Amino acid sequence: MTYRQVGTNSFTVKYYVEKFILDMNTMKIIRVDEYRDKKKINRPAGSLFSVDGEIYRVAQKCSRAYGEAIFVYKTSKNFDFIKDKKVAELTGQSIVLSDGRKPILLHTYSQAGEIEVIDYRCSL
Repeated sequence: MTYRQVGTNSFTVKYYVEKFILDMNTMKIIRVDEYRDKKKINRPAGSLFSVDGEIYRVAQKCSRAYGEAIFVYKTSKNFDFIKDKKVAELTGQSIVLSDGRKPILLHTYSQAGEIEVIDYRCSL
């Protein structure tokens, strides 16, 4: 999946999400779908992950500011993102670091087994 920006300033810029598959027979990447992200809430924010056989994807919420929040969506096996169901919204204020601080921006979440990685910005 890619996120493409078209335009040069905040008045003319448009955002698109493009979906690709890897053809295992030819080992070529094929573009299969594209849609416009009018609300700026679907920029990829990490890798797909699976819990109990369900597939989830994370996306950045950037409608007001970069790093505003991360949405967690439950997706289908055909990755029809328009029909995905939002199951969580993570904000910097919903995370408490070991020293008690809370991030002000949050833009990437990845998971592998019991390990979670979050990319954030925090005040010193």
